[in-house]
Amino acid sequence: MKKNEINENRRSFFLKGSVALGAGLVSASAGAATLFDSSQTVQEHMDQLQQKLSSMEDREALKHLHLTFTTLIENRAYDSVAELFSEDAVVELSGKKLVGKAGVKKLFMDEYKGQKISAMHTAHRRDQSQKQDQISVNKDSKHAYARFYNQVLICKPIRGQSVLAEMTRQQGMTAQSYWENGCYDIAFTRINARWRISELRYKKV
Repeated sequence: MKKNEINENRRSFFLKGSVALGAGLVSASAGAATLFDSSQTVQEHMDQLQQKLSSMEDREALKHLHLTFTTLIENRAYDSVAELFSEDAVVELSGKKLVGKAGVKKLFMDEYKGQKISAMHTAHRRDQSQKQDQISVNKDSKHAYARFYNQVLICKPIRGQSVLAEMTRQQGMTAQSYWENGCYDIAFTRINARWRISELRYKKV
């Protein structure tokens, strides 16, 4: 191959390489443009990402708080349930409406523990046919709302002095139990960096 032909081939190779490199840079720049809004500063973009991350962490914390609530009930750890609520909490559960943390504590330590209430929530489970849980956190990150769907085991203690009731108790059955589909509507408030339940309402669905 002649010297002139070699030089020409080299020029062609480097020219093609430069064109390919330029196209790659253009493509990378276009991709970066989709990630960063040109109207935002880097700090604004970082703040936005941090807000999204914090929101995800809050959602997981709220799920965990609800799971803790149902787990404590299932394990009959009634003395610990009230600690999940704010001082001014409102609770509508088992046909009762309680206001204040003291009222919540009375519900579980007296009514539930002493089995004085007509319908107790004793177990929870999820079903594939149920709707997805809904969780929303306010922009101030101090308030949140959630709707959790559960199948709930309702336990109704057998009371009365009738012959049928007495025979049922003699057979070792002290309560009537059944599963029902229900949901918890819960409002949360962040207090001293920790989420607490400020409102809790249960309804059959």
